[in-house]
Amino acid sequence: MSAERDPLLTPAEVAAWLHTSSAWVRDHAGGRRRPLLPSLKLGKCLRFRASDVENFIVECRQLAERRGLVA
Repeated sequence: MSAERDPLLTPAEVAAWLHTSSAWVRDHAGGRRRPLLPSLKLGKCLRFRASDVENFIVECRQLAERRGLVA
C-alpha cells in the first residue's frame, strides 16, 4: 500500500473484508481477543488503516502456520 494513501476503514468494512462480524473486529481491536488488530479512535469513531489490516492478515497466517493449521 502506498504511504501516500492509506485509507481508513470502518469496522463494518473490515468485517466485510475479513468475512467476520463487526463484533469480532471490535473484539480484536479492543484487545479482548488476540492477535491485536491495530485501530484508531477518532472521537467516538473506530477506524482501521488498510495497511494495518493487511499486516493483521499476514500475522494470522503466520500464527496458523506455526500451529500447523495451514500447509
